[in-house]
Amino acid sequence: MAKYNAFGLEFFSGSIHDVVKIVSRWIVQKEHAFVCVMGAHGVVESQHNAQVLRSHKEAGLIVPDGMSLVWIGRLLGAGKTERIYGPDVFLALCEKAEKEKWNIFLFGTTPETLAKLARQLTGRYPSLHIVGCLAPPFRPVHPNEDTKYIEVINRSKAHIVFVGLSTPKQEIWMRDHHSALRANVLLGVGAAFDFISGTKKQAPIWMRMAGLEWFYRLIQEPSRLWRRYIVGNIQFLYIVIRHFASRIIANATPLNRREIS
Repeated sequence: MAKYNAFGLEFFSGSIHDVVKIVSRWIVQKEHAFVCVMGAHGVVESQHNAQVLRSHKEAGLIVPDGMSLVWIGRLLGAGKTERIYGPDVFLALCEKAEKEKWNIFLFGTTPETLAKLARQLTGRYPSLHIVGCLAPPFRPVHPNEDTKYIEVINRSKAHIVFVGLSTPKQEIWMRDHHSALRANVLLGVGAAFDFISGTKKQAPIWMRMAGLEWFYRLIQEPSRLWRRYIVGNIQFLYIVIRHFASRIIANATPLNRREIS
């Protein structure tokens, strides 16, 4: 499995097809793991939140969902790095689940969005086994509620649980619950539920490929996302500069280190 190291984390380097193969192997071999689909916002959160960092380090796979992370991977020598766009890997796994008769569970967003999403998925994949949907409240969840959610998911006999709680909530939830869940794979898909259901618009492909999806989403929801994309992008840029500066200094010869100092 090809990976590259950045910001103290190991990122997967490959394609969506490769991710589907890895998830398939986990299910066939009855393993248990969770997948973090990470963009620049996730990197910033991991640098400022110990719980998020631990979640990323314990993940079975961290895949780059953001062109900035793809470019960084290629710059670090991982030439086969591709963007693993959350909605695309979600649909690819639903297609595979239909063929293999795997059970999937949808966890996150709102009841209205989940209903629309289920209709969209059954329209695309008529034989797909959607064995359950749950939309937890946006407020902090009481332990008794949390226990009931685990029981419902386990009774469903789901092979894959798609988690759409947004970063960093979904990463922390997956880390905290994957050992109690019988599902083989948990996969955090962020806003994929909203996009596939049609609740929110996706950025045009050219903007996604140019690394400008953040700008499109900021225009769509400025009051909710301004801090993530304006403040967060500045923080991300600082983290990237610091990361590469430390690599340059670490790789410098003793003579060069004296010259730098």
